[in-house]
Amino acid sequence: MSRTRNLLVGLFALALAAGPAALSGPAAAVPTGADTAVTGFAAKPDQKQMASGEYEQRLQAKINRVRRNHDLRALKVRSCTDRFAERWAGKLARTGAFYHQDLDRMMNRCDLRSAGEILAKGNVTPGQMVQLWLASPPHREQLLTARYRIAGVAARFDSQGSWVGCVDFGRR
Repeated sequence: MSRTRNLLVGLFALALAAGPAALSGPAAAVPTGADTAVTGFAAKPDQKQMASGEYEQRLQAKINRVRRNHDLRALKVRSCTDRFAERWAGKLARTGAFYHQDLDRMMNRCDLRSAGEILAKGNVTPGQMVQLWLASPPHREQLLTARYRIAGVAARFDSQGSWVGCVDFGRR
C-alpha cells in the first residue's frame, strides 16, 4: 500500500492566536464554517502553573474520551510519534510561528502508512482545545477517524501566555 499524508491546516488558529476576544460575542463562529462557537476562553488562575506534562495528559484523556464516545479505539501514544509532536510544539512555542510540519519524516522514521496533524494555540484549557477541534469539521475528522491508532500529544506554554497544542496521528 502506498504511503499517504493527511495534513489539515488549522484554520481557526489565527483566531485563537488573536486571543480570547476574537472568539467571543455573536461573531464567534470558528472560521471553518462551523456554526457552533466555543466561548469562555479565560484560563483558570493556575493555568500558567500547569506543567506541560499535566496539560498533555489531560489533552490525551479528553481526546480519548471523545473517541470512546464515538465508538472508536483510544489513541495510544507511542514514543516515535510523541517525539515529533514534542519537538514541533516546542519549536512553535519558542518561535511564535504557527504552521504544520512536513510529516514525511515522521512517516518514514515511525514506519507509518498514513499520518495527520492538528494544531491549536490559545489561552485555553485542554478541554476547550478539544472542543475547538471538534467544532471545526476538518479537525473533527482527524480526531474521529478510525484509521488512526497511534498519536503523539504535546503542549507547550509560549511567551505570549498561550498554550500551543500539537497532536500527530499515525497508522502503521
